Amino acid sequence: MLKANKIKVTMDARDCEELGISFEAMAKNSPESREVFFKLLRRAERETGFTCQNARLVVEAAIRAEKSEMTLFVTKVDNEEEKELFDKLSHINLPDILGGEADKKPPKAEEKTSTMVELADFEDVIKMCHCMRECFWGTLYSYKDKYYMTMLPSYIPKASEFGSPCPEGYRSIVEEHGKAIVKNSAFLFIRNRFTE
Repeated sequence: MLKANKIKVTMDARDCEELGISFEAMAKNSPESREVFFKLLRRAERETGFTCQNARLVVEAAIRAEKSEMTLFVTKVDNEEEKELFDKLSHINLPDILGGEADKKPPKAEEKTSTMVELADFEDVIKMCHCMRECFWGTLYSYKDKYYMTMLPSYIPKASEFGSPCPEGYRSIVEEHGKAIVKNSAFLFIRNRFTE
């Protein structure tokens, strides 16, 4: 337990197997992964006293696909804290929190092959994140009144329903001059914080 209202859970493929789910399935937002997540919360309550009954939760995930390892940060918040928490989380870089336990960037496979999609407004960002529930990684930028999300090229056909792929040269302009709103785990963060 990190604080009275925050816990950190790290698990790998072997831990997932013991919980009756594959690492790949756990990394997706599915009924099975949610069931395992609540099992983990019940275990945390027994082992650390961290209880989340009647509490609103913010869940942040850092996934290291190349090592089949994920770290979950679960924070309890109340209504008075929500705006302040969102302001803090919107500028957070999960690997920086993890220190020596994680690389400073997303998994190398994504780092080398990711691309960027331009979205006209934040409503499109929310709709895309909820539609593409298989996506967790991604950095969300704002630049010149538009939004830009990084993702693997294989997700572009689905993302094209909500925005347009960026030319590679323009991506470097966005990364240099735009504002990174949510780093690395933007898909998951937006789904957890905003409803469709």
